[in-house]
Amino acid sequence: MALAVSDKAESHRRRRLRRAAVVLAVLLGLVLAGAAGGAYWLLWRPLPQLDGELAVPGLQAPVLVLRDEYGVPHVRAENLHDLFFAHGYVQAQDRLWHMDVSRRLASGRVAEVVGEAGLPSDRLFRTVGLRRAAEAEWEVLGGEARAALEAFAAGVNAYIEAHAGRLPLEFRVLGYVPEPWTPVDSLSIGYYMAWYLGGNMTEELFNAAALSRLELPLAVDLTARPEIPGPTIAGVPTAAAWRQAAASDPVGGAARGAAEDPGGGAGVPPGSVTARRVLEFLVDTPLALTAASLPDPLAGSNNWVVAPRFSETGRPLLANDPHLAVGLPAVWHQVHLEAPGYHAAGVSFPGAPGVVVGHNERIAWGVTNLGADVQDLYIEIPHPEDPYSFLYEGAYEPARVIREEIRVKGRDEPEVLEVIITRHGPLISGVVEVEVGAAAPDYPLALRWTALERHHIYETFFDVARAADWESFRQAVSRFSAPGQNFVYADVEGNIGYTATGLVPIRARGSGQRPVPGWVADYEWTGYVPFEEMPSLWNPRRGVIWTANNRPAGIDYGHYLGASFALPYRAIRIGEALLGPEGALLPPDAEAPGSPSFSVGQMALLQADTYNAQARELAPLLEEALARVEDRARSAGVDPALAAEAARLMRVWAREPFEAPDAAGPLIYHTFYERLLERTFRPRMGDGLYEAFLKAGQPTAALDRLIRYRPDSRWFDDPATPQRETLDDAVAAAFVDAVAALSRDYGPDPESWNWGDAHTITFAHPLGVVQPLDRLLNVGPFAVGGSGLTPQAAGFRWEDEGGYPVTTAGIWRQVVEVGNWDASTHVVAPGQSGHRVSPHYADQVDLWLQGRQHAQLFSREAVDAAAVHRLRLVPAR
Repeated sequence: MALAVSDKAESHRRRRLRRAAVVLAVLLGLVLAGAAGGAYWLLWRPLPQLDGELAVPGLQAPVLVLRDEYGVPHVRAENLHDLFFAHGYVQAQDRLWHMDVSRRLASGRVAEVVGEAGLPSDRLFRTVGLRRAAEAEWEVLGGEARAALEAFAAGVNAYIEAHAGRLPLEFRVLGYVPEPWTPVDSLSIGYYMAWYLGGNMTEELFNAAALSRLELPLAVDLTARPEIPGPTIAGVPTAAAWRQAAASDPVGGAARGAAEDPGGGAGVPPGSVTARRVLEFLVDTPLALTAASLPDPLAGSNNWVVAPRFSETGRPLLANDPHLAVGLPAVWHQVHLEAPGYHAAGVSFPGAPGVVVGHNERIAWGVTNLGADVQDLYIEIPHPEDPYSFLYEGAYEPARVIREEIRVKGRDEPEVLEVIITRHGPLISGVVEVEVGAAAPDYPLALRWTALERHHIYETFFDVARAADWESFRQAVSRFSAPGQNFVYADVEGNIGYTATGLVPIRARGSGQRPVPGWVADYEWTGYVPFEEMPSLWNPRRGVIWTANNRPAGIDYGHYLGASFALPYRAIRIGEALLGPEGALLPPDAEAPGSPSFSVGQMALLQADTYNAQARELAPLLEEALARVEDRARSAGVDPALAAEAARLMRVWAREPFEAPDAAGPLIYHTFYERLLERTFRPRMGDGLYEAFLKAGQPTAALDRLIRYRPDSRWFDDPATPQRETLDDAVAAAFVDAVAALSRDYGPDPESWNWGDAHTITFAHPLGVVQPLDRLLNVGPFAVGGSGLTPQAAGFRWEDEGGYPVTTAGIWRQVVEVGNWDASTHVVAPGQSGHRVSPHYADQVDLWLQGRQHAQLFSREAVDAAAVHRLRLVPAR
């Protein structure tokens, strides 16, 4: 889990780490000079013992830990206490520093070990209260889940105590030792993941800023939602319905209503500023928060299940590849846990016990992010003489006030943070004020978020891993609070299913797309969508279920789930690959055409597929404009022949748009698309709002909608010229801009341009931001295919400079043959271990880059036969 921080904090962090880097450079120099003792002390001595026998205090009976050739631990215990105790121990063997930094990030305690650079994320997470939510969950946990967390913590602590003099490199560099582990530490990591995957707070801020800064028709073009046609998960495909809606009203009456000032008619006190003026302050807010603190708009995932009749072996197949931040160590830890009452394999989150995604002896499950809107911002009005009371329905209510002390490395005194919690949630404006460095707005904003209201995250996954059938599985996920997930399911009886999970608020008024008045009851949440009414499927006639963060239900679904689901292009490609050319738009209750027959290997190939359905669908709409690039190139001083050849290459590629790393087409396409974004939006937005748009808006969705539905939009008209430009003019100009940039950066021959020269992946360690730690700890860069629009998700940020470095990807991939568990496969990049000199630090990266996987063994016979290491943990006497 990366400790990325804002550009503003980058220089501070570098200064804080420079001294440690110099020390390490000296040590590395000694290694190169032959000082093997220093190298051993720093790098090799912390390596864990993987063979033989260890006496460990706290165990009740012996535990066997077998590791395969990739370092995956297979843990066998005689009881549940020892199983989770040993899980904590072996996870600490591989990832102790990763676990520690994860709990620090979630708990707002990063500054204690890195100094000033950790303050932005500490302030935010102390304010939002991830650890407070974890503490609340601990109070309501059932006995078995509590016991598992306690046993896990005891196992981690047993490892810490036994290895106090042999801590991993990172503790040495940063100069601290880990504190004892607690169950709440584990729970807090779950709330960080809920934050990372679970909200649209920054999009609300951008929408508000756009509506306050832009002319209303232009702003509505950005925030309206005539969607891109594509498949839904559990409903009728959107293509026909959205084509009809777009033809009759491409902006949409509902969107116009959402664009109105939310303060209107809501009882704004006389003499106060309007909501719109309040929100003008927030235009730069998305730029101010730290990257480590913000939910990632690129985070997504794919999963699918295939009925037995479409499988070569007559067993269901389940595939899952969650797309999360690229970093080192990997966000996932592969594990296989076995004891009476619990037998599951898959992955866990470092710092938490049990299998989060995977399979047990009877069922398999996979997850993708639902993308529902579960956060709302409320404008609060404080009492003119009491900053701790806030107006609501004509009276002032007292808020709850919490005093947080943030210890900062290098400071004698802690920083004191005052957290104010209204009826809607914590005030976040104070955090924004610190970062922006400007005067506070007239009225603060409170964050309401489902994860802070009901606390059932860990127990759901604990129970899912022990579910035996659809009924017990549904019972387990029915209590899940956050983040909302798309669960796919398959079992040994041949059944497949899907259900959407998580708390989704029902709003009395509004759609949650911008801050609303908190001083009236009009915008309150009136409840949550009942679990029984969430989208679901059970053995659909179609025989296949797939999700790619796309819309979960049709537009006639009875509840509002959100408006920012992923673009449908990954879902389109997966549906077509599984069910043929028309398969993406096949309703669940339709009979699938033909009789496809799939294997585990074919499912793994689809996870690594780089087909860009967006390019295929947009190319016909751009043909006429691309025919004009030669004329545009002449007027711009660019070689017309070069522009024409680049256009030809892109048109040919778009017929079969696989984004291979050695192909020119995807590099031309993405560079052109980036220039079209900039030419379309920056001139009218200005630099500040445009940068916020890239970070917190929906730039690709907005541009795609304009291309499809509004080719004559004023967004395409360059305000710097006297003539009125349309889409075709903007496309020709943007393409010539792209050709000029590509010829400058990659040479004058378009045939030699390669996507992999610009699109690379580096597995970067949090301490790899300074030299020479980057050369020691980081793995990469590697040329990689795909993008955020392809099944092999390799997403990048438009705002990044210097190529298109990958920031999110399907770091863990799994394909399960249900019932024949030893035939299942998986891979995690770059590897299992957090120790730089471990053979398992990056030993899976080549497999991952090649789209291959290794066996996920499950039976005792297969595990025993493949074991490379055998460690026996015994109770200390």
